[in-house]
Amino acid sequence: KNYVAFLVGKKLGNAPVRNKMKRKMRSAFDVYWNQLVKGKNIVIIARPMVLDEKQEILINSFDFLLKRHKMLNRQLK
Repeated sequence: KNYVAFLVGKKLGNAPVRNKMKRKMRSAFDVYWNQLVKGKNIVIIARPMVLDEKQEILINSFDFLLKRHKMLNRQLK
Protein backbone atom coordinates (compact mmCIF):
# COMPACT_ATOMS: atom_id res chain seq x y z
CA LYS A 1 0.00 0.00 0.00
CA ASN A 2 1.21 3.48 -0.85
CA TYR A 3 0.90 6.60 1.25
CA VAL A 4 1.13 10.12 -0.15
CA ALA A 5 1.16 13.27 1.99
CA PHE A 6 0.75 16.78 0.60
CA LEU A 7 2.25 19.43 2.88
CA VAL A 8 1.60 23.15 2.60
CA GLY A 9 3.17 25.48 5.16
CA LYS A 10 1.41 28.40 6.80
CA LYS A 11 3.74 30.85 5.07
CA LEU A 12 1.97 30.11 1.79
CA GLY A 13 -1.40 31.49 2.85
CA ASN A 14 -4.43 31.08 5.03
CA ALA A 15 -6.39 27.81 5.36
CA PRO A 16 -8.53 28.18 2.18
CA VAL A 17 -5.45 28.94 0.08
CA ARG A 18 -3.52 26.00 1.56
CA ASN A 19 -6.46 23.66 1.01
CA LYS A 20 -6.77 24.81 -2.60
CA MET A 21 -3.08 24.05 -3.15
CA LYS A 22 -3.48 20.57 -1.63
CA ARG A 23 -6.53 19.84 -3.79
CA LYS A 24 -4.68 20.99 -6.88
CA MET A 25 -1.65 18.81 -6.13
CA ARG A 26 -3.82 15.82 -5.21
CA SER A 27 -5.78 15.99 -8.46
CA ALA A 28 -2.56 16.26 -10.50
CA PHE A 29 -1.06 13.31 -8.61
CA ASP A 30 -4.16 11.12 -9.14
CA VAL A 31 -3.04 10.60 -12.74
CA TYR A 32 -0.17 8.44 -11.43
CA TRP A 33 -1.79 6.70 -8.46
CA ASN A 34 -2.34 3.33 -10.22
CA GLN A 35 1.13 3.40 -11.78
CA LEU A 36 3.13 3.76 -8.55
CA VAL A 37 5.48 1.06 -7.34
CA LYS A 38 3.83 -0.60 -4.34
CA GLY A 39 4.98 0.00 -0.77
CA LYS A 40 6.25 3.57 -1.07
CA ASN A 41 5.62 6.52 1.21
CA ILE A 42 5.74 9.85 -0.60
CA VAL A 43 5.81 13.33 0.92
CA ILE A 44 5.20 16.26 -1.41
CA ILE A 45 5.94 19.73 -0.06
CA ALA A 46 4.29 22.64 -1.83
CA ARG A 47 6.16 25.72 -2.93
CA PRO A 48 4.58 29.12 -3.72
CA MET A 49 4.58 28.49 -7.48
CA VAL A 50 1.97 25.72 -7.10
CA LEU A 51 -0.85 28.22 -6.63
CA ASP A 52 -0.22 29.95 -9.97
CA GLU A 53 0.76 26.95 -12.12
CA LYS A 54 -1.55 25.23 -14.55
CA GLN A 55 -2.60 21.64 -13.94
CA GLU A 56 -0.62 20.35 -16.94
CA ILE A 57 2.61 21.78 -15.55
CA LEU A 58 2.02 20.10 -12.19
CA ILE A 59 1.32 16.79 -13.92
CA ASN A 60 4.54 17.13 -15.94
CA SER A 61 6.47 17.96 -12.75
CA PHE A 62 5.12 14.89 -10.97
CA ASP A 63 5.90 12.80 -14.05
CA PHE A 64 9.50 14.03 -14.07
CA LEU A 65 10.01 13.43 -10.34
CA LEU A 66 8.39 9.99 -10.23
CA LYS A 67 10.39 8.79 -13.23
CA ARG A 68 13.61 10.27 -11.87
CA HIS A 69 13.18 8.40 -8.59
CA LYS A 70 11.99 5.22 -10.33
CA MET A 71 8.66 5.17 -8.55
CA LEU A 72 6.49 4.30 -11.56
CA ASN A 73 5.81 0.75 -12.75
CA ARG A 74 6.08 1.86 -16.36
CA GLN A 75 9.52 3.34 -16.95
CA LEU A 76 10.58 4.90 -20.25
CA LYS A 77 13.73 3.22 -21.49
